[in-house]
Amino acid sequence: MVQSPPPTPMNTQTPPTPDRILLVGSDGDGLENLAGKFPGGSIVGLAASHRRALDLIESRRPQVVVIDSHPGEFDTSRDFALGLGEHSHAAFLLLLPEGPPPEGLPPQHLIKPFLDSELAMAVRMAVYCRARDAEVQRCQQQVMNLQRDLAETEQKLAALGGLLSLCTYCHHTRNEAGEWEALHHFLSRRMGVAFSHGVCERCRDEQCAESGPP
Repeated sequence: MVQSPPPTPMNTQTPPTPDRILLVGSDGDGLENLAGKFPGGSIVGLAASHRRALDLIESRRPQVVVIDSHPGEFDTSRDFALGLGEHSHAAFLLLLPEGPPPEGLPPQHLIKPFLDSELAMAVRMAVYCRARDAEVQRCQQQVMNLQRDLAETEQKLAALGGLLSLCTYCHHTRNEAGEWEALHHFLSRRMGVAFSHGVCERCRDEQCAESGPP
């Protein structure tokens, strides 16, 4: 029975502050003010449109994209953010104007007004959640690969089911066409098994005894 590896302990430490942040929003002055809330050198760009943001994401590869949404922009900002989550390496954080939270709100959001410390923590948690989701997807892909390999192995074993007819003298086996075939050829063809050649101790001693001393 194959035993699964022990689960990786969850990291309970505070995620580090990302050093590559892209700010997106229609208010240029608001983006400049928002940029001042982050450590110097951590902002890789300011984008006044989603199209410009996509270009910067491709060229500057930020760790997180902070989307500053204004009244009337929630639907387009949310769709842009969710699209990033599906098709980009970057995490996202959606900043929303003050008011009741709208329906369909993604978990990576922050409602204004907020403290600088709350913004910093929200950005760190967005990056942490993105990394966690990527790890979950990686593990799911591993499970799918293992399931595929297991199914292929079961098919190969099923192909070898039943008794193999072996020649008493040459050890060839009768294949599905009724012809005699070398056993290692048969296994290579049916199961993809690779063979190498060597000499066991008993055969070595027998060969040496038959050939006699030099």
